Amino acid sequence: MLSESHRQFLKTLGNPKRMELMLLLMQRPMTVTELMEKSDMEQSTVSHHLKRLKLCQFVKNKVNGKERIYSVNEETIEPLFRLMNKHVKKYCQRLCCQPS
Repeated sequence: MLSESHRQFLKTLGNPKRMELMLLLMQRPMTVTELMEKSDMEQSTVSHHLKRLKLCQFVKNKVNGKERIYSVNEETIEPLFRLMNKHVKKYCQRLCCQPS
């Protein structure tokens, strides 16, 4: 049975905008400004989603002057995304996404 923690984990990843930010951060650490430019989201939207991702420890940030640089949690989330991408490439692109 899924706990509330499991539900929140899946709900956090299930949001397309948060997933887009996570995929961008998998490439390299970025500031909110960089994420805005690459995602075409407004600052308030990026900040809102980063707050949720940070709350769930999917991302972390470090302060560099007035900037906050966000990066993916390397211990758990980075390996999870690598495994997810491997699964998608191997199975989902051919099988899951075929029209019914």
